[in-house]
Amino acid sequence: MSSVAVSPSCAPLAEPAHWDEVRRIYRRLCLLRSQGHLDEAAALESAEFARALSAARKASRTGGDEAAVLAAEAERVSTACLLAEMIAPLLAECLRAEWPSFAAARAPARTASPRVAPSSRTPSAAPPGIADLIDGMLSLEAAEPAAR
Repeated sequence: MSSVAVSPSCAPLAEPAHWDEVRRIYRRLCLLRSQGHLDEAAALESAEFARALSAARKASRTGGDEAAVLAAEAERVSTACLLAEMIAPLLAECLRAEWPSFAAARAPARTASPRVAPSSRTPSAAPPGIADLIDGMLSLEAAEPAAR
């Protein structure tokens, strides 16, 4: 039987069902703190988190779960924040580069739409929103059968 080294953050914890709510709330708590929402984090910690932690402690048979759960979730939030910090500028750059093609693809759909007059909005230099991206995809799909 071979033994494989597993990092503490990836190791399965005993009785995970008891700690699921604690994990969820603690992740939110860590995220609030990292974003500077300290008052909201303190309120969450003193109410919801304290209640969930107390229930998990009562249901748990071992005392080592708490520290492992909290450390793993803090690490997950930290890693997610670092990833978002690196990915967000790349996504923004891609959206800025693609904005002219989305605006051009969306233009025919706008003229056919009775809700939006063609001259009521002009494409801006701002990145497209979700609605703009969906409009662009739909207009491309509508133009595709006509091209065949």
